[in-house]
Amino acid sequence: MKLFALVLSTVITSAAFADVDITPAEANQLVEQGKATLIDVREKDEVEESGLAKPALWLPMSEIKNNSDLYKKVLADLDKSKTLIFYCASGRRSGMMAKHFGELNFQTKNSGGFKDWVAAKLPIRKLEKPTKPKT
Repeated sequence: MKLFALVLSTVITSAAFADVDITPAEANQLVEQGKATLIDVREKDEVEESGLAKPALWLPMSEIKNNSDLYKKVLADLDKSKTLIFYCASGRRSGMMAKHFGELNFQTKNSGGFKDWVAAKLPIRKLEKPTKPKT
């Protein structure tokens, strides 16, 4: 029974990450060449805690799911000649978003998790917090 549970767990995990199809280093190179847009789909608390990839556009998955005004604006501004490369914390949400945007006729790739970006020693930045105007 333990062997069955281990095999089942491996299959489920593999299925969840099977759609990761570009490394962070490859993603970064395409962005630097102007051939791709990198999109972080993690939520605010995740990004505030760890930062985000320096060249990434931040578009939380909740904004996409809610069809928010922010999502609509970003969608209208995206360049369809560029590949959209998504990442999240683990690769699951970014895979779903790559599929979603693919259905909207964008070329897409899933770069997996932010931890992979950090492990590749690629540049990161902190989420800028709004400051109060001086009075």
